[in-house]
Parts: sequence; C-alpha cells; structure tokens
Amino acid sequence: MSDKEDNISGYCAKSWKLIRDLFHENFIENLDIGASLCIFYRGECVVDLVGGWFDLENDRRPYTHDTLQPVYSTGKGVMATALALCVQRGILNYEEKVSTYWPEFKQNGKENIKIKDLLSHRAGLTVIDNDNDRILNVEDILDDPTKITYLLAKQKPYWQPDIGD
Repeated sequence: MSDKEDNISGYCAKSWKLIRDLFHENFIENLDIGASLCIFYRGECVVDLVGGWFDLENDRRPYTHDTLQPVYSTGKGVMATALALCVQRGILNYEEKVSTYWPEFKQNGKENIKIKDLLSHRAGLTVIDNDNDRILNVEDILDDPTKITYLLAKQKPYWQPDIGD
C-alpha cells in the first residue's frame, strides 16, 4: 500500500524517515486502522503524522489531526519519567523503601516495598479500598486530594508483594 492508500499525511523531518516508514508499516501489517503520531525532539516538532481511517466498516472517513483518540495508561509513562528525573537528581532512589519518603505507607504489610516494586507493579496494590465500601471515583479524589494518599497508605496488598532485589 502507498501513503495515499493508507491516507498518511503530515510532516516528518528527513532524519526521522525511519519513523515514517514504521508508521506506514503498521498499516501494511494491519496493526493500525487509524493513528496519529507527533514527536518533539529538543523542543522541535520532528514528526507529526496521521494516517489510516476512522471507520473502515461504514464510511472510510479519513483519520485526521482532529480525530478524537481514546488514550489509555498515558499517566504511567509521564509518572515513570517524572520519577526517573527525581532519581537522576538524587531526590529518590529506586532501591529505597517507599516508607523512607512516606512513613505512613509502612503499614499492613507494605514496610519492605521499594520504589522499584511500585514502578514494576509488584506491590500487590491493584485496588484501593474505600472506607465506606463505595467505589472510589475521580470526584472523591478531586474533592479531597489527601483522601487518596490516606487510603493508599492504609491499603493492605491484595497478595504478598513480590519484593524485588
């Protein structure tokens, strides 16, 4: 398939052509129906591509820069980057126990959990119990930001944490 058949358009700096080729390959191998990709490098936009289709089954509307995209788990990358920056600056240490930085965390079997255990999803903290058995929602957290830290500090792991060394 060509870029035209895949509806690929946008900007790609010459030195980033490999990224454009990989973007195109996703459509050739049916890994994407529609997608957008924007990369900034050292403050400059080096890739800003869209391609494919919003809806193949009904009307083949092109995927454009204005197509709304559901995004999942984007906070994980941002949080990992922020923590890596803290480690680089000597503020945090991956090998240190969470309770070194947050003493209230050291309860209900969490006393040996390290920063790296949280980042690698090995701490057994997949769900946060709410005091009143009601499902915790975004409004609860926005209304009282300290509530989430309180609940997480007292949370008991759902399984014995797989503490890594």
